[in-house]
Amino acid sequence: MPRQVDVAIIGAGTAGLTAIKEIKNLTKNYLLIDRGPLGTTCSRVGCMPSKVLLQVAHDLSRVKVLKALNIYQGDGTIDLSEGMRHVRKLRDYFVNFAVEEIKEMGDHFIQAEASFLSPGRLKLDNGEEVEAKAIIIATGSSPVIPKEWDEFKDRIVTTDSLFELQTLDKSWAVIGMGPLGLEMGQAMALLGCEVHGFDKNPMLGGLKDEIVHSEALKSLQKSFPIHLKADVKLSRIGSKIRVSWGDQHRDVDRILAAVGRKANVGSLNLKAARCPLDEKSLPVFDPETMKVKDAAIFLAGDMDGQKMVLHEAADDGRIAGFNALQEHPIRFKRKVKIGITFSSPNLCTVGQSLKDIKEPVVIGEVSFTKQGRSVIMDENEGMLRVYAEKTTGLILGAELAAPSGEHLAHLLAHAIGQKQKVQELLRFPFYHPTVEEGLRTALRTAKKQLDCKVDPGPDLDRCEA
Repeated sequence: MPRQVDVAIIGAGTAGLTAIKEIKNLTKNYLLIDRGPLGTTCSRVGCMPSKVLLQVAHDLSRVKVLKALNIYQGDGTIDLSEGMRHVRKLRDYFVNFAVEEIKEMGDHFIQAEASFLSPGRLKLDNGEEVEAKAIIIATGSSPVIPKEWDEFKDRIVTTDSLFELQTLDKSWAVIGMGPLGLEMGQAMALLGCEVHGFDKNPMLGGLKDEIVHSEALKSLQKSFPIHLKADVKLSRIGSKIRVSWGDQHRDVDRILAAVGRKANVGSLNLKAARCPLDEKSLPVFDPETMKVKDAAIFLAGDMDGQKMVLHEAADDGRIAGFNALQEHPIRFKRKVKIGITFSSPNLCTVGQSLKDIKEPVVIGEVSFTKQGRSVIMDENEGMLRVYAEKTTGLILGAELAAPSGEHLAHLLAHAIGQKQKVQELLRFPFYHPTVEEGLRTALRTAKKQLDCKVDPGPDLDRCEA
């Protein structure tokens, strides 16, 4: 007899674990299934270990700054094997939180691989079968390695394997200048590796504003050479891998492939689920309910092919977990778009891009070259551009390459979420000396260009008469 449950969740990552938080409020009859290894993508191979390595690299770069100023008198060297050990130690610390959470579920969890037998029935590779009134697919994603690179796999790593290296090779080609490729490329360069970055696209880090991108590229190129619009080819030269693009080439010890991720659905037998599939062979679903069309199946997390970031995966899980037990799924508005690359400077996108905005806009901008706090931190590079509706001052979006940009991006995302206008955000305090004062400068330049009536005088609310 198959096990009967109200909801079966396939995948114990961020989305699956967050879905359970909603499901527990509505039923105790649920089952979480994961083939392992346990631990979320974020904690095991993504956000957390990458930021540990980046922190080590940035800390070392500060030592080099102090040495250049003759303040630090040491040699400024680093033991890379100890650096990688530190990454794994903290990685394991973060992974353990998810593992312990799963262990506490008792018989609500089974470690096995699941596949569909029919729309509401699953087969597990341990021989068990499960029948569920609703099924949530939260199986995550895996790095892509192009098929033509198969013969070089012995010299290629992805973020799934990078942090297992005992030390870092001397020379690298990082192919893919998205957030993780940029972060790891800069980290390895700051740690003393010879790094070249490549991307077939004309812009890096998810940026779309050409002015911000130009400033970002100029700054990042100081850490390592970056080649855009580069169609790379690989070949083997002795113990090295030759990366060729155009009429140039570079021989390196190892490749970091950061060219994208694909949904983990290959073993699910989705045909048996009898739900409509899109051109990528993924179920067609509504992102506001997470429900698959014409089926009691819900998607959540990276596998849905949408925004592969943790807070979006968590929101997917909450929506899917809640709606899996509703007679009629509820539609939920999604949060303001925000993207952050934790390079130095931070690269951030918030809200609508300039190219996506249809109405007339004003653009407020600031360069961080002479911005006080940025100069103090010796990080005075980059540009911030804010887009606001010309007739009202409503803040629509922003892009930035800036020191401490992650905090500026959040401030702007919250302002956009609250539908604030330029003139309203200016009424909040901007402490001195902070990087946020740079944002104030950008807002003031935007305010001067507005077509709407703006109260004259100080950027302060007026007392009631």
